[in-house]
Amino acid sequence: MRKIKSHLSNALNNEIDVTAMDDPGPGGANHEYILTLPGVDPCEIRFQNGRIKEEGLNGFSNEAFLAVVLDRLDGFSKGEFSCVETVVAAKLTRAALEVLKSRTARREREGTEGTLQEKETSFQVQVRHEGNRVVVVTNTYLASVIQTAMSSFPEE
Repeated sequence: MRKIKSHLSNALNNEIDVTAMDDPGPGGANHEYILTLPGVDPCEIRFQNGRIKEEGLNGFSNEAFLAVVLDRLDGFSKGEFSCVETVVAAKLTRAALEVLKSRTARREREGTEGTLQEKETSFQVQVRHEGNRVVVVTNTYLASVIQTAMSSFPEE
């Protein structure tokens, strides 16, 4: 078991215990979490554990949970108490969701989706300052990932 504390920030979040219940799998991530809050039924979260072809469907995806968070943030962004932080959080969550979808599509094209294999995907990033601008120089692959994330920010 491992306690997670990255959510701690205010009275509500300081009372919520988030615990990874299992050991990390071959991919390096945990699969079972429990959230507890005094007076509220525990919330168990189970992510897919293992390859679907071998283990079957046995848990949820990161994308499914991001979709829930995005739905809530979009609702707050359109609600009575909308604020810039909520709008930005929604846009960044949408970007994370799109990047994960892009990863799945790439792995399907490469024939590695549903396996523990990863094609060699190396990249380098250089950051330099030009006046008051920051310029990021990278290779084509990482540029495409960044473009995918940025495309989730519709012009308004």
